[in-house]
Amino acid sequence: MKSKENRKHGTVLVPFCLYECPMPELFTHVPIHWHEEFELNYIWEGKGRIYLNGEMYTVSQGDILVIPPNVLHAAYPERGYHLRYDAFVFHPSLLGTGNNDRCTVSRMYLSSGRGRDKDSQLYYRNNRRIYRISGVYLSDF
Repeated sequence: MKSKENRKHGTVLVPFCLYECPMPELFTHVPIHWHEEFELNYIWEGKGRIYLNGEMYTVSQGDILVIPPNVLHAAYPERGYHLRYDAFVFHPSLLGTGNNDRCTVSRMYLSSGRGRDKDSQLYYRNNRRIYRISGVYLSDF
């Protein structure tokens, strides 16, 4: 599949990495990509746009995104703003599974029998409102 990120995110002993993502100070944007790991993003400052599986979302300070494995995503600062966020990228083995296929991950961590689908992303706003994205609610956790 095109756009697969080839970067290794951690090792067998330490199956995660934490990335500081200051835009445009360090790079202009994060190009569209996917990888086999989960990604948890916390927006520290600024305003930007996050692409998740064909949809664009506006993010700002305090927002949290949980991106399951194998989901296309990208990040861009909003015009006239900077965007600084941390990306914690980790292998599903940290959640107790060695299997990384979408169905297993979705069934184990993103399903509660309420019509969730395997292509779900989570998006939580700092003002405590919870937005529905692809049928998943952070409040269910």
